[in-house]
Amino acid sequence: MAKLLVLGAGYVGQEILRIAAGAGEPCFAASRHVSSNLERVHSLTADVTDPKSVSALRREIGDVDDIVYAIAPGASLEEAYEQSYVTGLRHALTEFSDARFFLISTTRVYGSRSGELIDDETEALADDTCADLVLEGEGLLRAAAARNVVLRASGIYGPGRTRLAESLLSQELPVEHEGVITSRIHRDDLARIVCFLRGRNDAGTFIASDPSPTTLGEMQRELKSLATRLAFSPQRKPETARARRSRSRRILPSRLLQLGYEFLYPSFREGYASIFTQRSST
Repeated sequence: MAKLLVLGAGYVGQEILRIAAGAGEPCFAASRHVSSNLERVHSLTADVTDPKSVSALRREIGDVDDIVYAIAPGASLEEAYEQSYVTGLRHALTEFSDARFFLISTTRVYGSRSGELIDDETEALADDTCADLVLEGEGLLRAAAARNVVLRASGIYGPGRTRLAESLLSQELPVEHEGVITSRIHRDDLARIVCFLRGRNDAGTFIASDPSPTTLGEMQRELKSLATRLAFSPQRKPETARARRSRSRRILPSRLLQLGYEFLYPSFREGYASIFTQRSST
């Protein structure tokens, strides 16, 4: 079976490892701090920004077939983005040159929009330095090997990551934000998409977003209905929900749908219903 290494075994990486280890694959997780307590997963420490650390990791685990690079910036700062998407990725690509890479990227590279449709054929339109650094990293990945995969994920939500939903449930949405279009992806679907593509020979760039973008106004109304029906209430009062009209984007995962990927949560409705049900039962 394919030998898998996940660099950045955090919120998404842990779920990828859970699926792969459950299928019997040899799995390794590497982070700055050993964090994976999953069964059948070998957890190691490594700092991708340090080439010596990456080399030591390679010596310890040997060759691998697939690498999921899921290292998110620790802050919305240029230095953090450069370390995550450029410096660290370059070190990993150099040391594990024979592996097939799957980069968890972001739809931030599409820049400011005003409700336009964005799919896999849409050209990236980075309008800030952090997005430029993400694109630089994507370029490194493509140049390293034609078989590598870039996954541009939209807003990730899931168990333990419900800040937007709780904000919408806790307060009224400003009128000027009701029409802002938001695109989301459940953590479990993002992990399953990675596993789906690992089993195929398709390469290049894929949008990873559910196929049901919606306005914040509609989302708020439906979440309130769900919360009432499932007896769910926010655990804490979050900060004011923020929405940028310039980020209003109708994002669709055209390539994934063409390949036949079936979403576990095809919209926020199913995703949050599952989260609310689990929370209400505990």
